[in-house]
Parts: sequence; structure tokens; C-alpha cells
Amino acid sequence: MSLHIRPRRAGRLCALAAAGLLALTAACSGDDDGDDDSNGNGNAAEETPTQEPEGTEGGTESPPPVDEETAAELEAAVRAYTDAFFAPDAEAAYEMVSQRCRDLVDPEVYAAQLDQAAADHGQLAVETFTVEHLAGDEAHVTYTVGVPEFDERLAGQLWSRAGEDWKFDSC
Repeated sequence: MSLHIRPRRAGRLCALAAAGLLALTAACSGDDDGDDDSNGNGNAAEETPTQEPEGTEGGTESPPPVDEETAAELEAAVRAYTDAFFAPDAEAAYEMVSQRCRDLVDPEVYAAQLDQAAADHGQLAVETFTVEHLAGDEAHVTYTVGVPEFDERLAGQLWSRAGEDWKFDSC
């Protein structure tokens, strides 16, 4: 199966690889044509409201508390994905990717990225984990694997729930 990637899609595919733990750091350099409205992590840039919400003083409103059970399920999913990614177990990792992201990358290309990441870095695992935001079936998490060039890109990673399962959705 061959894969034809349009230039605008190449940036999204690279974001999947980078956000999914930078499988092929070199492969992602120079592929983005820069004409998508991206904020650098593959997600469309969001406009920030210029007016503070009512009831906040100086923008210091604290986020709502995160349900501990849901956060634990989310952390387990992130850890399982990271373990599969660096095993590499492409089939298991690809199943943990949202359908939206799977529509952007061919499974064979994805498997090759995982093979390369495992060859370059060995088996990495989640070292720290924080839920930054959790609302319904969407969450933003930050985690580290102990490799600085990966860790800087694992901040604010999007995950979404499909049925009962949390899926990597930061493509």
C-alpha cells in the first residue's frame, strides 16, 4: 500500500509522530509548508478571549477539580500507549490512536515510525504525568519520558474518549 501525502497533510502527520513521542524527528523537519493555521503542535490555533470571565480576579480562576477515577483511566491509557509505542507494538499503539488521527496516517508508515523510535531510543516509559484539563470526553495531558526533545512536545497533548477508551488524539 502506498501513501501519497499532500504538503498540508505532511505537517499533520509530523505532528502525529512528534506528539506521539517524536518517532522520526528528522523526518518531520522541513515537511510543513507553513500555510495551515497551526500553533506548532499540529492543532489549529485557538483564539484567546481578550476579556476575563466574570468572577475571576486577574485571570487567577483555578481549573475545576479533575475526577480522580477518570484521571487514573487517562493515565493508564497514556502509559499503555507509550509502552506500546516504544516496544514497538505498532498494532497495539495504532489501536490507541483516535479514528480522526488514524485517518491521517497509514498503519505501515506508523509502524515504521515506531520501529525507528524504538531503535533510536529503546524502551521509554512515562516518568511524570499531569492532567492539565479534563472536560467530558476530551483531555489535555502533560507527561515526560526522560528525553528532553520528546518531553517538550508532550505538554498539553490532546486525548479523547471513544466509548470507554481514551485515545491519543494529538494529530
